[in-house]
Amino acid sequence: MRASTADMAGLAVLDPEIEEAAKVVMNRRGLRLTRHRRTILATIALADHPMSTAEALTNDHRHHLVCLVCGMVGDFIPSRRVEASIRAEARRLLNTIGFDASIHIFDVQGRCNRCR
Repeated sequence: MRASTADMAGLAVLDPEIEEAAKVVMNRRGLRLTRHRRTILATIALADHPMSTAEALTNDHRHHLVCLVCGMVGDFIPSRRVEASIRAEARRLLNTIGFDASIHIFDVQGRCNRCR
């Protein structure tokens, strides 16, 4: 089973097996697998890193706040300066061990306002 592919226009195309499984889940919830939902699923399936729905919709590189108590996940976008610092420090550290990273994922774990 392929996750998905890209069509001639570069748009994500959902694999038929994944599409059928998504239809079953959506039907159970009384929902339809619309064209927009299909595109979001295919985009996430093609991603080379874990991705939130918001990131799939906007194509913004985001980082995540994860509450270890309730499981809430929130996105945040650091300033360009902070993002550049994260990239530079990661590159410096990884170069010392000879590791070539293609992406980075930065999650901050803790407790949200409700759970503190």
